[in-house]
Amino acid sequence: MNASPVYQIYQWLSDMNTWWLNTHIDGGWVMWGSMGIVAVLVLSLLPLRMGVYRPSARVSRSVPLRSVSPTASRSVSPYHAFLRQFFWTIVAGAVGWAIAWLLSDVIVAFGVSLGRKITLRVALGSALIGFALVSVRIHRSWRRVLAVLLVPAAILLSALQINAVYGQYPTVRTLLGVEHFERASSFPVVNSSITDYLSSSSSVPSRGRINSVDIPATTSHFRARTAVVYLPPAVLGKKVPDMPVLLVLSGQPGNPDTFFTAGQIGALADAYAKTHHGLAPVIVSPDQLGARFHNTLCANTRPYGNAETYLTQDVIRWIESTLPVTKDHTKWGLAGFSQGGTCSVQLGPTYPQLFSHIIDVSGELSPNAGSESTMIQDYFGGDKAVYEAHIPQNAFAKYASSSFASTEIPQHTIILAAGELDPLAQRNEVAISRFAAKAGWSVSSVLAKKSGHDWQTVRAVMRYGLDIFGYETGLSSSVEAKLGGQILNKPKLSDYPDLQPLPEAAQTQNPQKEVR
Repeated sequence: MNASPVYQIYQWLSDMNTWWLNTHIDGGWVMWGSMGIVAVLVLSLLPLRMGVYRPSARVSRSVPLRSVSPTASRSVSPYHAFLRQFFWTIVAGAVGWAIAWLLSDVIVAFGVSLGRKITLRVALGSALIGFALVSVRIHRSWRRVLAVLLVPAAILLSALQINAVYGQYPTVRTLLGVEHFERASSFPVVNSSITDYLSSSSSVPSRGRINSVDIPATTSHFRARTAVVYLPPAVLGKKVPDMPVLLVLSGQPGNPDTFFTAGQIGALADAYAKTHHGLAPVIVSPDQLGARFHNTLCANTRPYGNAETYLTQDVIRWIESTLPVTKDHTKWGLAGFSQGGTCSVQLGPTYPQLFSHIIDVSGELSPNAGSESTMIQDYFGGDKAVYEAHIPQNAFAKYASSSFASTEIPQHTIILAAGELDPLAQRNEVAISRFAAKAGWSVSSVLAKKSGHDWQTVRAVMRYGLDIFGYETGLSSSVEAKLGGQILNKPKLSDYPDLQPLPEAAQTQNPQKEVR
């Protein structure tokens, strides 16, 4: 039976909407099209022939010729017009670069360093705007219209290029915050151990499953957005083993699905599972923000509610009761990027009974939502002690006095990472590595080559981080037993071409206290 015309139109509109939402804005035709439009506008505004006039050359026909000054009727040669364009383009670009550098690396207005790639793109956008504005002064008629149009085109191109560097919004869907993954109606139930799973011959999918899910805020009443869950192939067959757990927290601004869309953590986990007989951690990305631009400090605060209770009670309880995971929290980890990285080094040492492994990518030395006095007053009701308890240095110091730090071999591990083009994050991670090492943690400090405070750094680090996490939580040793005793050594940093040791952090490594 043929579908009605109305239904066909509806289906066509639905398909177009899906195509539009899934359109990549970090590259592809959108980026190239924007570059092409800007290039055409710039070429059209170059003074390639005579007849380019100053604005003052507009003379009304009703005015006698003798009343017009010689300067008003004098045309500007293409050569001089080009020199003016060139001069003001360079000036505007330099001003844009200087402002970006001052805000990023001197004032640190954003709490993080933007990095060289971003400041250069800001400079390029400023240069194009300077070129457009001087062209408005030089040209007349339709060329002046083109010069005006170049301003929004330059701003759009700069925004697209900056986003491409960060990798924050790969598609229109992610930019608009539209839900990316299907909702889960149910989850597998544990009915096997990892050993039994490996000894069975049951088949599993080649890739894991990613779903959106709402995690109830039963205790905290925190207004959390939809979380995202990754299930490895091993739990999608008849035998469902209990798997290690890795919680991941995106930065701010951000969404719970950003670790999957920009960070591609699902694809990285699938790649890990492919070489480990379908085994990989269950990955959960809960919402620690409540809204894209909120900064809850991962604490219980007056303006944003009980984010800390949500993460450490509601989310933990839901994972344990709903997902196919181990209840052994020595096989649980917490990872985060930027603000999420700061949360990981706040919550990890504060709740060592929950998280035994931390991966902090480009985190900060302390919660950052304004000045210290503002945060103490507005977020913690004037209680300075509560604020200071959320500073990572103090959290590690508290851990050092706990029973977890009394063993000869560290029970907790941490990977600290920053991008090569992010000097501020490097300094932060070096400092945190010292706090963690002093508290008795097993520390690895790494540098992602040729990237900055962006999701390229996250992807490079998390590939290494998943391998280390799998090794520390016994997934590698389980596969080793499956292979008949073949030794799978601990991953070496030298095997990851995009990474290298973080400078000045080597002194914090303690080989006597390195796990396994």
